[in-house]
Amino acid sequence: MTAIYNSSSGPKVIADMNPHNLAAAHAKLQRDYPAREDLDGQSLRQAEIDAMGARLAVLAEEYAESQVSE
Repeated sequence: MTAIYNSSSGPKVIADMNPHNLAAAHAKLQRDYPAREDLDGQSLRQAEIDAMGARLAVLAEEYAESQVSE
């Protein structure tokens, strides 16, 4: 399943986002949607926040591995 971020400029595939923009969008969603909940008890945009967090973790791991191998 492709995770999509619904940005103000339109939908973006999270895996294709620039890491800087991804980190900024992730921080914005966490800041804007921390306690707001829908009827299911989940943050209104929790799926996007989770997908972005997972992608950032992968990028951080890849970066750490590249530093070790140098």
